[in-house]
Amino acid sequence: MLDRIIKQYGVEYSYEPIELDCAILLKELIAMAGIGNKHAQFVRLSISEFLWQMAIRHQYRVEDTKQWLIDLRCQYRKHTYWCGTSTAFIDIRTPYHKQDRIIRRLYVYLENKGYQSHLGIERELLKDLKGSECIVEKGKA
Repeated sequence: MLDRIIKQYGVEYSYEPIELDCAILLKELIAMAGIGNKHAQFVRLSISEFLWQMAIRHQYRVEDTKQWLIDLRCQYRKHTYWCGTSTAFIDIRTPYHKQDRIIRRLYVYLENKGYQSHLGIERELLKDLKGSECIVEKGKA
């Protein structure tokens, strides 16, 4: 089954997805979330950018990576939080309705909470996860 993503301006990438490697996801998460204010207690990971990069760099299915983030959030509920957004901010990225639907796939949708654009992660948790094996348990959501 082919997975498809349209980033911006109608650029389309197709590929045969491969199975997630939790160690790679953790390493990438730490690298991407570690950017920013070094003195802040929490860092914010852009969900859409993370999903996009994992799809392009490692050929991971968007839905699989999204579920991994949800499982991470559920497992570390005291150390993470969702940052919501509205569809108006998502849809402003493209002038076309069909592209809007595809772009929305790059966000986490939670029932009764709507779309989530970022995952806040406590800096101490990132330090604890660094160098550890895959500790995200599937299906905890």
